[in-house]
Amino acid sequence: DRNLYVNSIAYDGTTYANTSATMMSNGTDTFAVGGSTPTAAAPADTLTLTLSEDAYKGNADFKLIIDGKAVTAPQVVSALKDAGSTQSFTFTGNLGAGTHTIGIGFTNDAYGGSAAADRNLYVDGVTMNGSSVFSGVHELTKTSTVNYTVTTTH
Repeated sequence: DRNLYVNSIAYDGTTYANTSATMMSNGTDTFAVGGSTPTAAAPADTLTLTLSEDAYKGNADFKLIIDGKAVTAPQVVSALKDAGSTQSFTFTGNLGAGTHTIGIGFTNDAYGGSAAADRNLYVDGVTMNGSSVFSGVHELTKTSTVNYTVTTTH
């Protein structure tokens, strides 16, 4: 048995209310998006990443990856770890109920032969919907991805 379940429809970054359906057989379902009907639903999930960097010949860049798919272009981190600074990045959307993998992909490692000539990315914290997923320091010293598991209930 093959069924299609539409949880919601998003268009231009806005998720619209009343856009779910369960299709148990062949056919078409139509939804109105845009304009004033239906009303847009607020994003259900808020993810905040707290990051810092070692900058060498440029700032560290990262991509946000959700469930194996990059959902952002490279984002620039400019808060220097040695200065005790951090930078927060907040993303909103609707992940849907269940377990999800949040990846932070360090995209532009550089190394000039010493600790003073090294570009690194540090994950200093991850929160999902106000709850801590990770706190501490996770150091990415090469182009790589660190993953965290989150569970949402909506």
